[in-house]
Amino acid sequence: MIEQIRSYVDKIIALIAMTLLVVLCILVWLEVFLRFVLNSPISWAPELCRYLFVWIVYLGTFMALKRGAHMKMDIIPRFLSDFLNRILVLLNRLIVIAYTAIVFWSGLILIGKSMNQMMTILPLPMGVIHLIIPISSFLMFFDSVLGLISHLEVSLPKRQNGGMF
Repeated sequence: MIEQIRSYVDKIIALIAMTLLVVLCILVWLEVFLRFVLNSPISWAPELCRYLFVWIVYLGTFMALKRGAHMKMDIIPRFLSDFLNRILVLLNRLIVIAYTAIVFWSGLILIGKSMNQMMTILPLPMGVIHLIIPISSFLMFFDSVLGLISHLEVSLPKRQNGGMF
């Protein structure tokens, strides 16, 4: 059940990120064509491209965390016992959960402060761009909690006869 939820969320976020990437590529191509061929650039295109890229990066950060694709030191676990490796994974997940909770809270504060600051060209508040910070950190928090639950289900010894002891 947990893996199905994680897979469903991952597919939705990947679809959103791909859609934003396609829009970004089309917009960049259009801007280059209009600027250098027709000598008539779109004034808002560079700003929108910049902010689309920011959203893609934050969504990509979630997708990389989900797949375990972030940089990590993989030499230490090679020399640890299976028990210590499980402890290390548990500690890693707890640190990620704490970090993403802090980033989520900080992102909410940033949105509150930037909703009355307007973008340079587009008629939108900067808080709209900053929305991605709590969105992506919540997704990473959510996935890390689900990953922790999965890890604990696998790592903890199974109870027999339905009893606690």
